[in-house]
Amino acid sequence: MLTTFSEADALTRSQREQSIALLAKTMGLPAPVIASYLDHRPPTTIKPLSAEVAALQQQTADLFYENRLVPKKVDIRQRIWQPTQLEGKQL
Repeated sequence: MLTTFSEADALTRSQREQSIALLAKTMGLPAPVIASYLDHRPPTTIKPLSAEVAALQQQTADLFYENRLVPKKVDIRQRIWQPTQLEGKQL
């Protein structure tokens, strides 16, 4: 799945005009809006979350719980999608 996302992202760069047309049609936005987004978006790296990022997300989840912004504790590790969970399986 991550490979597919990375390939799709690369196509938005290598096939810019086709990507703008497709995204404008499917999102219902004017082509210049899509072009502006593509021109100004940060570089995209699509990869599994690192342990460091997961720990930072856990800190945020804990802070939300402590401040009663979410009703129960969340274990981020149980919520992170792992590529091996579905790799090669038909949905």
